[in-house]
Amino acid sequence: MKNRQNILLVLKLLWIQKKLGIVYLMLLITSCIPDDICGTITGFGADEDCLFIRIDGERHCVDASIYYESEIGDEICLEYS
Repeated sequence: MKNRQNILLVLKLLWIQKKLGIVYLMLLITSCIPDDICGTITGFGADEDCLFIRIDGERHCVDASIYYESEIGDEICLEYS
């Protein structure tokens, strides 16, 4: 009887570890998010390479939609992958 209880306990622990392993794996997969650049728009510009906005003084190339829809003073977050 004691041996059977030990086997059941081991199986239960293995099942819990498997669940934790799956949760850990899902966290690893979903936590790989792009780095976000967040701040206040302090300026705009364009050159031969791209349209850019300045976020807290730092230059970042953006799509035309972001460039034309934004205003100085707006808070923004850009996602880089």
